[in-house]
Amino acid sequence: MPRLETLHIYCSNLETLRNARCGNGSMSHYRWTNTRIIEMVKRYIAPDSCQRLPMLVVLSEVMVGRKEQGKLMYVSTGSS
Repeated sequence: MPRLETLHIYCSNLETLRNARCGNGSMSHYRWTNTRIIEMVKRYIAPDSCQRLPMLVVLSEVMVGRKEQGKLMYVSTGSS
């Protein structure tokens, strides 16, 4: 994946919630899953051998790889 420039992550609902109506457990699960992915990505620190990270889009959150305190990690740039 060294040439990968952008990665979009789309969450799906649990199989048991597939035909659920808006405003119930289906929506809560979707929001919770996306929130957890964003939290985990923001904690990720790339190995020292890594030179760059692809831009990452989860829902409307856009994150790019930047050097922070000498470590390459994802930083949020806001919404797309």
